[in-house]
Amino acid sequence: MERGALESAFALIREAAEWLRAGRELGFGALADPQGWFERIEGVGAALEPGEFLDAASLLETAGWLRQQFREEAVKFPLLAARAAAVGDFKDVHAAIRRCVLPNGEISDDASSALRRIRMNITETRDTIQKSLQQILRSRNAEAGEDYVTLRNDRFVIPVRAEHRRSLPGVVHGASADGANRVHGAVRNGRAEQPTRTTCRG
Repeated sequence: MERGALESAFALIREAAEWLRAGRELGFGALADPQGWFERIEGVGAALEPGEFLDAASLLETAGWLRQQFREEAVKFPLLAARAAAVGDFKDVHAAIRRCVLPNGEISDDASSALRRIRMNITETRDTIQKSLQQILRSRNAEAGEDYVTLRNDRFVIPVRAEHRRSLPGVVHGASADGANRVHGAVRNGRAEQPTRTTCRG
């Protein structure tokens, strides 16, 4: 390495040492190591998991904060400020991730209008299914302990005694060990009134 390059590197190190001696932080200590998803997104068609998007958002947020810190201290730390200024401005990307991915890692309804519409349809379907099953329970005056709607394999069902099986519309989704009770899902117009397993979880 040439003398000039070495002198520039040492000057940068001196500034960094002074920054740290003053008790200042760079902000990267608490961040998750991005190396894994950095390498993966280099491939064609690669995608991140929601949790990794949150890690990326934290990294972008820290980078933006650091740019601002060095901008405010540019007179005292000109070399560090110049390096920080070279970091891209990703405010829009950061905002998009925060809008689409909730802190718990779930995808927000605000991620897209299509997703919001799908989830609204799922909610309406679930409500319709539960109302249909509750109507069946009321119509047959279900006994205590048999008057509830529950989930079985991601499908809404009600308990039905074996002797009443043929008197109720629905699809059998299981049976008790002794065969005395079975669980039914509601039907309408000859079709099972249940969302798919995937959408039921949505």
